Amino acid sequence: MTTHGCRLLIIALCAMLLVSGCKRTYELLELTPDGEQIHRSLSANVDEESYRRLAAVYAMAIDDAVVAEIAESKSAEVTFSGTYDDTMPQDLGGNGIYLNFSCDMGESFLYSETVRGHDDLVGALERQHLAMQRVIDIVLLFLDDIVGEEPGYAEFRKVIDDHVRHDFRNLVTYMSTFIRFGPAITGEDTDAVDQQWMLRIMHYLQARGYLSADDVRYLLDHTHDLDEDLLAAYVLRAISNKMDLGDGSELPRPLETLWDGRDELGDAFEEFIATDPRLAEWVLQWNRDLDTAEHYVFEDGEYFDRLNEEMMSFEWHLFTSGDWLNVILNTGERPYETNGEWVVDGYVEWDQRIASLDPNDGDLPNLFYALWSKPDRQRQRAAFGFPAIDDDDLLEYCSWARTLSVQELQEWNDFVESLDPSDARVLIDKLESFRFSNETEPRNSSYDDDPIESRKAYRIINRIRKAITERGEQTRFRGL
Repeated sequence: MTTHGCRLLIIALCAMLLVSGCKRTYELLELTPDGEQIHRSLSANVDEESYRRLAAVYAMAIDDAVVAEIAESKSAEVTFSGTYDDTMPQDLGGNGIYLNFSCDMGESFLYSETVRGHDDLVGALERQHLAMQRVIDIVLLFLDDIVGEEPGYAEFRKVIDDHVRHDFRNLVTYMSTFIRFGPAITGEDTDAVDQQWMLRIMHYLQARGYLSADDVRYLLDHTHDLDEDLLAAYVLRAISNKMDLGDGSELPRPLETLWDGRDELGDAFEEFIATDPRLAEWVLQWNRDLDTAEHYVFEDGEYFDRLNEEMMSFEWHLFTSGDWLNVILNTGERPYETNGEWVVDGYVEWDQRIASLDPNDGDLPNLFYALWSKPDRQRQRAAFGFPAIDDDDLLEYCSWARTLSVQELQEWNDFVESLDPSDARVLIDKLESFRFSNETEPRNSSYDDDPIESRKAYRIINRIRKAITERGEQTRFRGL
């Protein structure tokens, strides 16, 4: 048993000051699209179990030399590679897709992948909130025994029930949400996300009356040399301020008693959670409420360790930065949508901390995605005078072309071949006149009044027409 009741309060209110920056492992994933296939290469430092698992995923033969190196050094740097069509291998504990949409006007691509993590957000938050309530109930029962007869204890307990319980739950949820989901949702670098959640929590504590501006200044000045005594003093003073007793220069009696006995408090609490028969009854009731095979164990206070793990499941992120993944996607073209960073050398890059392997951490999976296109510029210049269809327009065009029947596709290709881009007005008129042979004649001669549902090529032609019109306006503007 290593967790003390006082430390729970300290970590809940002051964990924003205790972030460590070390890394565990670093993996490199490089992806190179090639038409309808994508080459995937994963470099990682692996133990034997991971090596055998990844070799099976990539359908690679086991190398005895690698196994021998792992046996000697406990791990080895290994590169796994393979070529895939549309579904990525589950090498990183997630799911991925790569889709190629090709047509006569070019190609459009989609890459999207999740890594590790779990999507049961409701379950994770419910377990966390329930654990928080139980921990506070246990701490209050302990305080009832040791300072329950002190003057002012009733007011102290009311503050815990009316304010601290709610604020603690809200604070832990706030921290948990940002730490678990911040990098995955925003795609920002981890340091930037850490700074955001620390500052947001600081403002929350300030708004709720737990910290003054002077407190914040002092704590930030001493981020690297604070000890638990000083942090505990701030926690007790904050609760005292909530009790609205006196001028805040002296602690109310029950808090003063806790402070004076702080050196023995941890041992007393450990004995309490390991031996108190009332808690044994609580544990039995919790087990009756569970519908899973995994139950709480009362012996030596093991149940309290488990409650703490469930309540502070994001603590894994607080004291280590976890595993990191560097992803390189060689697109050759700048994506029009991505949560990665475009590098002018021709690739998209992600470099971020990835979710925990432990399902109990409740981390949201990391998401990496990019959409890009490669228009057939020569083909489009011949038809429209310039590359008129690009980015998401090209994706829609290629998707639309794939829905056409053989006859419709032939009619459309013949029509495109007949276009003359030398006169933009004539080109637009000809585009507006197109319809497939199996479509009814328009009710009037106005293109815009022609119902969309009666023109299968309406949206595509409209996009091309818009691009031609905008180009003409830009040309006139440059000529002024």
